[in-house]
Amino acid sequence: MRNMQVGDLTCPGLDTDKFKSECRIPLFVDKWNLWRVVYASDQKADIPEITKSVNDWFDSQVFPTQHRDYDNLSVSGAPPRDNSLTLVKRIQDCLPWTVSMRGKVLTEAWVRFVYRGSKTTFEWPMYQEAFTLNANCPIDVTWLCTEVYSAPQDMAVPKDPSDILPDFPSLNPTKSVSGALIALGIGVGVVGLVWLNKR
Repeated sequence: MRNMQVGDLTCPGLDTDKFKSECRIPLFVDKWNLWRVVYASDQKADIPEITKSVNDWFDSQVFPTQHRDYDNLSVSGAPPRDNSLTLVKRIQDCLPWTVSMRGKVLTEAWVRFVYRGSKTTFEWPMYQEAFTLNANCPIDVTWLCTEVYSAPQDMAVPKDPSDILPDFPSLNPTKSVSGALIALGIGVGVVGLVWLNKR
């Protein structure tokens, strides 16, 4: 009898129900939440394009209520990795294979916001702008969070949602990376997948 691969037809190699329940992103209440995200597209994406996609995810899938549980949402170019930020969690630790995304060019960015709700975790952030049969499958998505960091102690938190977002020059440099296309034999032979950073 031929061995059956773990997963479902819409996400070969991954039990998405288990992934959804066990691979959850930490939320820091009344503190800055810092996410490194990767956006995949046919050409280099600009920050306004990424911001629109991130806003769509926040508005439609995260907190679609009149009372938002977050404020000061901002997207900026991702800086080089440095020791001033503490890595808390990365999506790669939740998966049995290297994360893959469709697209010839990957653009890294910071997503940062202050969380005002009471939850401590949430489903792992990823977004597919096109129709998909499985919104919890991290294959060929438009963008996803790859890493979560804790904010530096000197990164002041606005006390009121109406406060103006402070400027943090160290988090603003723009960085774009080209994706290396790798053919991976996942499930039904998914090809043209893009390797992300794996440490």
